[in-house]
Amino acid sequence: MPELLLAAILVLFFFAVLTFAARGALKHVINLSRTLRIPEFTIGFLFVGIIAIFPELSIGISSALSGVSSFGLGIVFGSNIADLALITGLVAFFSGGIKLKSATISRSNFFVFITLLPVALVLDGEISRIDGAILLLSFIFYVFFMLSHGNRKPVFEASDTRALEFDIGMLLIYIAIMLAAGHFITEIAMQMSSLLSVPLFFIGAVIAVGTCMPELVFALQASKTKHGETGLGDILGNVFADCLLTIGIIALISPIRPQNLGLVILTGSLMIAAMLVLVWFIHTDRKISKKEGAFLLALYFLFMALQWAGESSLL
Repeated sequence: MPELLLAAILVLFFFAVLTFAARGALKHVINLSRTLRIPEFTIGFLFVGIIAIFPELSIGISSALSGVSSFGLGIVFGSNIADLALITGLVAFFSGGIKLKSATISRSNFFVFITLLPVALVLDGEISRIDGAILLLSFIFYVFFMLSHGNRKPVFEASDTRALEFDIGMLLIYIAIMLAAGHFITEIAMQMSSLLSVPLFFIGAVIAVGTCMPELVFALQASKTKHGETGLGDILGNVFADCLLTIGIIALISPIRPQNLGLVILTGSLMIAAMLVLVWFIHTDRKISKKEGAFLLALYFLFMALQWAGESSLL
């Protein structure tokens, strides 16, 4: 019991650290967006979302080097479901909704393809090194596409270079703090799961959700300050980088050969379904409302029930 109490206190402490870092990161993201005339969604997507995959990436690389790369794939799929349904739902519900611009809406369809690609590649029972290269090339192509469709004309004088470097440097520092806090939350959550003797499925679910904590706190802070697109960009950027970059790197290190293909396909299908629902909401009324946020939350817990049922029957 004392161990559980200490763990709970530590989790609350690291959540406070996450909140502090998210507020600081948001400030410098907005500064960069204004200085470079890059849309807030793109800044959140590229600067924050991609960098924030480090928790999943580190777990994935470690699992690949240990010869259990399928575990890294499970973490990626699980964290993406949490990002798309749980995290987006929480942000939309508690912030009163996320309003979106036309450019963001038009890009949303592409994210369905992003979630489809790794699931399609694993249908033959393996994500090979060639498949990993395909994922990485897709990642590089879309990053260049996003940057080339922004206003790349600099709007700052040479004297403003120091301010630009300062914002980038501080953003990276705050992201590092967020990642460190998310790592400690994940580690503590794993210890709590062990102390409580909960099933293995829940341990995996806790790890996956724990890796999403930086996106949750950053997106909540962004929405509260009327910069919800930055937060959504962070979430979708994380899903984008996980599906293409993280899985691609894992497969290049060690081809992914799931022991139970049915369970992987089930989890991947739930990830695709979460993305389809989110894109539907985006196109319906050009925002993700509070009610839709509540629906996404309910959908997440439904998916967890299906995952539990699937794991029980397929293992």
